Amino acid sequence: MEILSETKLENKINIIKKCLYEIDVKNIVFLSPEIFYDSVTNSLSNKSIDFGALINDITPYIPLVITDSNLELFLEAVMENDDELVCALEENFVKNSAARFITLIYNADENELKKLIDACEEIRKFKEEELYAV
Repeated sequence: MEILSETKLENKINIIKKCLYEIDVKNIVFLSPEIFYDSVTNSLSNKSIDFGALINDITPYIPLVITDSNLELFLEAVMENDDELVCALEENFVKNSAARFITLIYNADENELKKLIDACEEIRKFKEEELYAV
């Protein structure tokens, strides 16, 4: 597993913020994250940016946000014995956290964005230390 550098992580989050503002996603509802990512990618003036890839790149560093819907998924996974279902619930949990994080990025002012980046950086550093400790 490759760990993003601190600079790459920060740059990707800043690009995500710029992409969201470029297309102004404020009043748009999408049926799935994939449709949203494709829509953003197709709406950008810079056609070399793949919004879904940016999100996938930062997902391992996103602080998992516990919302009511995420809590339900988490509790359902804890009570489940079917490994396949647990994996699907885990994937939905991560997607919900990523969606919430995208909303936080979109609504963040400069100070709040810095705090979000710092939170991601703490997770990134932990993963890096964990990788090299082995």
